[in-house]
Amino acid sequence: MEAKHLHRLTLILSLNELRVFLYIWKWTGALGRGDVILTYDEFSNGRKRKKTNQKERLDDGCGIRHKKEIIIAVRNLREKGFLRIRTNTRDKARIKKKYGITCYDSDGLFLPHRTGKLFQGTR
Repeated sequence: MEAKHLHRLTLILSLNELRVFLYIWKWTGALGRGDVILTYDEFSNGRKRKKTNQKERLDDGCGIRHKKEIIIAVRNLREKGFLRIRTNTRDKARIKKKYGITCYDSDGLFLPHRTGKLFQGTR
């Protein structure tokens, strides 16, 4: 993502929305993955290292410490069309949510679903 695109995002999104968006983008778009499963603990404290010491964190999270603020930011991003959320409810005790960025279409245009065409970008 180029600097001019980040600047335009700062004009559209609040600080918490931007933090959540960039954190999801870090684990999906930046690493070339599809949707990623994240918990609220991982948003606030960082992702845990899998298969080794479970207390070790890969990063510091998105910098938002309160769960309610994360929920509001995720909901606003979804309403603005920046975020795709898929919920797995097969096991009611362990509901998992997959988050993905929905900003780019096949031509590389930055198109949030509900806000219309914003700017051209690169994937």
